[in-house]
Amino acid sequence: MLEVELKVPAEHDSVKRELQQREAIRRGELTQKDRYYNAPHRDFAQTDEALRIRTERPTDDSPSQQVATTTYLTYKGAKLEESSKTRPEHEIKVDSEESLVQIIESLGFEIAAAVIKHREVYEIEQFEITLDNVEEVGEFIEIECEIKSEENVEAASSKIREFASGLGIDPTTHLRESYLEMKLRNDN
Repeated sequence: MLEVELKVPAEHDSVKRELQQREAIRRGELTQKDRYYNAPHRDFAQTDEALRIRTERPTDDSPSQQVATTTYLTYKGAKLEESSKTRPEHEIKVDSEESLVQIIESLGFEIAAAVIKHREVYEIEQFEITLDNVEEVGEFIEIECEIKSEENVEAASSKIREFASGLGIDPTTHLRESYLEMKLRNDN
């Protein structure tokens, strides 16, 4: 599966109003803590890869949100193209955060950094829109969709840029940098 994503720094209020006018489905609010690990045999910063343990917990009373904290292990491959953050992504849900951390760290992976974000999630058409407030980094909007083949990357990127423009977002201000990269840059 490939994730095609556009991320821009943006003020949330005007985008929320536009999403409400378009009758986007609000999926809820949650807090995500992402712990990024580096491999003992290669530097993910050099290879543009990421290994992440994410824990997320709902922060509102939305009926669509799960009650308990959920944990995921995600691997992200190198970005494939310049106009978006398209990259291969593989993710599994795990039952035990503690056991997962012990396995990863026992294999020699070391934590590189943690990123905490407060996220409001919407869905409309084939897009997931997230309004992110990332601690120590800032406010962003992400628009993404998933595709099955690299052949569809440019078409999906074009649809995302067009959708962003319709929300009043300038897609030319997109960022390819991850929240992890921004946080590490800010920490230095």
